[in-house]
Amino acid sequence: LSQTIGLASMIVINPVNGVILTKDIDEAYHQLFQKHPKLLIHTGYSSKRFDSDYFEQVYCFEPSILDFLLDNQIELLGLDMPTFVYVGNHAAKAHHDLLDNRILIIENLIHLDRLEPECFFMAQPLKLDGFDGSMIRAVAINQWKMFY
Repeated sequence: LSQTIGLASMIVINPVNGVILTKDIDEAYHQLFQKHPKLLIHTGYSSKRFDSDYFEQVYCFEPSILDFLLDNQIELLGLDMPTFVYVGNHAAKAHHDLLDNRILIIENLIHLDRLEPECFFMAQPLKLDGFDGSMIRAVAINQWKMFY
């Protein structure tokens, strides 16, 4: 549970042709004043959450994102998209890569545009035996102002 509570870094990334470039993540992360092991990535994708193709046109990550996350000791990756997927639609491999390295994935976040580059983040999962995922209630506190 300690992986799901604590200070988080939030960065804004603009995908290029539907791809979230690792170099853009690295650059945005290293420009932060404070860097935390919980990383939230705002792409603006959550604004499409009511569109009929919300689950079909998801931005993709380059597989090199794993090296970035490991090199920077990221333990939680929060996204404003319905899934974490590599270029070429390799969602299963992307999920396995992160989970095999004990990096938690939080998907479907909204209102990341309201957060500052540093916030207090909580995403408490249900205690379920035999499952690799859970619904959560995610909350971020931004200078003592709460968003969920």
